[in-house]
Amino acid sequence: WEKALANLSKDGLQLSSGGRGRGRDVIKRKLAAFNGAVEEAYTKGCRWSIPDPELRKCTQLAIVQIVVPAYQSFLQNCASMIEKGGVSRLMKHTPEALEVLLGELFEGRPFL
Repeated sequence: WEKALANLSKDGLQLSSGGRGRGRDVIKRKLAAFNGAVEEAYTKGCRWSIPDPELRKCTQLAIVQIVVPAYQSFLQNCASMIEKGGVSRLMKHTPEALEVLLGELFEGRPFL
C-alpha cells in the first residue's frame, strides 16, 4: 500500500509559476498513479488468503484505516481543482467505495 499512499502526498501540489493548470496536471497524474497502485495491490491482496476470519477482518480494517483517510484528505486538499478542472472523472473510487473494495481483501480469490 506504500506505492498507493506515496501518490497522495502534497508534493508538487503547491501552486508555482505554472498556476492552476499545472496543479491540475499534478493531481491528474497522482490520481492515475494512485488508481493503478490500488488496482495492483487489490489484485494481489485478493489472491492471498487469511483463513482466520478474525485476523482477516483485523488486517482489512488496518488497511482501511490507513488508506481511506489518506485518500479523503488528498481529495479534500485538492477539492477546488478536482471540481473545476474536470479531474473528478479520474476519481475511480469514492472513499466509501474504496473502503468496500478493501474489505474484500485476503479472501483467496484465485482469478482476479
